[in-house]
Amino acid sequence: MVKKGIENIVKLRLANQLRKAKRPVWARVRELLLQPKRREVEVNLRKLDQVTAANDVVVVPGKILAVGKLSHPLTLAYVDASKTALDGLKESKSNAMPLSVFLEKNAAAKNIKIVI
Repeated sequence: MVKKGIENIVKLRLANQLRKAKRPVWARVRELLLQPKRREVEVNLRKLDQVTAANDVVVVPGKILAVGKLSHPLTLAYVDASKTALDGLKESKSNAMPLSVFLEKNAAAKNIKIVI
């Protein structure tokens, strides 16, 4: 049974948008997005810095948190992010946008990394 909170409605709309994208990478992102709340993805800037290289295209199917620093620019799509994490992304000159906006612009993008 799906709870009917505002967060879940936004996630369900995003999941529907991902389903329509029809690429294997988006199917995996959709699967991670629809996990139960206790298994929701949370990624710190430090982890993004460790597992990515400069100018990578990265999708975080969850929330970005502000622990650590990002030392190189990325193109980043996220579901949610803290204000201080967004400030840290601006400092590193990264191009960060919500996943729904990224899908509208770059649904056919290649070499996408999913960070969980």
